[in-house]
Amino acid sequence: MCLFNKREKLIQLHGSEKKDEAYLKMGTFLLDSIDYLIGLWNGKPTRGIGGTAQVSKLARERHLPTAWIRAHNAIPGEAIPLDWQLEPGSIEYENWI
Repeated sequence: MCLFNKREKLIQLHGSEKKDEAYLKMGTFLLDSIDYLIGLWNGKPTRGIGGTAQVSKLARERHLPTAWIRAHNAIPGEAIPLDWQLEPGSIEYENWI
């Protein structure tokens, strides 16, 4: 079964030729369309335009209520934590009243 064919609505954003620009355009559209953001993020700096870190920064600048679920906190392929104070799966709330 293809869930894409069962969609209620399809939104296409035009005008982005580069992948990173398309990610940023989609992230901005997302932030314009929501009242709060629940994200899964490893907390690392952005590796390019439109990534989770950049969209997270834009959400903060807009004072959008956010809940960040910490992604895996370990060296890839190992169970050694990168930061002993951060527990994977913990939730950090920002701008909630």
